[in-house]
Amino acid sequence: MKKKKTDTIKNEAEIQELISSMVKNDTKAWSEFMKIFHDMFLGFVNSKASNLDGDNIVSNFYFKLIEDDFHRLKNFTYGDQVNLSQYLRFILYNEIMTESQQRNYNSSEILEEYQTNLFQKEETDEGYIYQDITHEMFMEAVMQLDNIDHRKSIYLLYLGNKNREIAEILDKPINTILSWNKRAKEQLAILLEKIRKGAIK
Repeated sequence: MKKKKTDTIKNEAEIQELISSMVKNDTKAWSEFMKIFHDMFLGFVNSKASNLDGDNIVSNFYFKLIEDDFHRLKNFTYGDQVNLSQYLRFILYNEIMTESQQRNYNSSEILEEYQTNLFQKEETDEGYIYQDITHEMFMEAVMQLDNIDHRKSIYLLYLGNKNREIAEILDKPINTILSWNKRAKEQLAILLEKIRKGAIK
């Protein structure tokens, strides 16, 4: 039986309470956190870098969350479970990049996979989306989108979710998601070109 969204998607207040307990090293809070996110973390690593040891990367990721007095968790100051998921995947992606570089894998191939998923070639006739765009530049552009709903939706697409999956996650009609992603792609193309040229720093 499919779970109700209220059982799986925590609101902003619940997420803040969970993080507050985690930074106090509350074992129940950490157990709940792992119950919510662990399978997603493993799936994320395996989908983006199946040639790496997913369990090892996720373990290192957990250490990243607790080191330096939980400063990465403390840096997350607002948002619901979807926002937290986006924030955590960004940190986890950096762990994938670190492991890839240590093993001499080509991290640009992983980024290109992300970008190909998001920007189809027919939508980028000039081709500049694929020229010298790093993950950091891409995330900088995403964070400059002027609509937070567009940020959520396009980031979920960036992570490999289908539009219908995004509609279910965000509890919005599919037509709304299609519209948000279309507008976000248009704005991202402009932002990425400016970032490439150094117009945005």
